[in-house]
Amino acid sequence: MKRRIGFLRPKMTWTDQTRRKLYTLKRENGFGTIEVVIIIAVMLAVVFLFRSEISNFAARLIDRVFKDSIIDSF
Repeated sequence: MKRRIGFLRPKMTWTDQTRRKLYTLKRENGFGTIEVVIIIAVMLAVVFLFRSEISNFAARLIDRVFKDSIIDSF
């Protein structure tokens, strides 16, 4: 039913479109700047706490991937 009478509604004017966009920007949905900064800070803290373990894991992974014995066996 809405599709049938959709063409009867007047077109949105420029001011109506602007008001709708401003309303959308003012809503409280989504992430804010503070939330993003907190997430990045927590991720950096985890990386600094476990940097030696992460380095060892990456080194072992690279050694395992580029080991010559795996390539020669094919």
